[in-house]
Amino acid sequence: MRRGLAGLALAVALVTPALAGDPVELTYPADFDRVWTAAERALKAEGWGIDDAARPLGVFVTKTQRVPGSDDAMWAITQRVRLRVTLTTAGVSQTRVQIQREMIRRERILWGERDSGGASADALAQRTLEERVLAAIARER
Repeated sequence: MRRGLAGLALAVALVTPALAGDPVELTYPADFDRVWTAAERALKAEGWGIDDAARPLGVFVTKTQRVPGSDDAMWAITQRVRLRVTLTTAGVSQTRVQIQREMIRRERILWGERDSGGASADALAQRTLEERVLAAIARER
């Protein structure tokens, strides 16, 4: 069991490259299971598809979304964003939720795509994306 969790942790770490900036976090007065369910519903309600969910680790990784204003032509370089949501128990009936954004530069040439990760300055620097998801979790709780 322990070996399986370690393998899963390694896989999630490898799937998610460099994350941009410090995480935005909020602690909810509810147990882990309730906040996990609320986070899953909130991500879907805010239009985020879930690429990977590891409940034993308390981690959601969303599918990427194109940043508004990015070019969408056949030969294009677009900016995309992915969220990593981490839940941890923060005491009796309290759960901390951290959301960290990953910016991805996607280059499209004809019908092929190539992604490169890493932090970059973007129009979403105000952290409104993360704060909207945290507010949605509070509503779903």
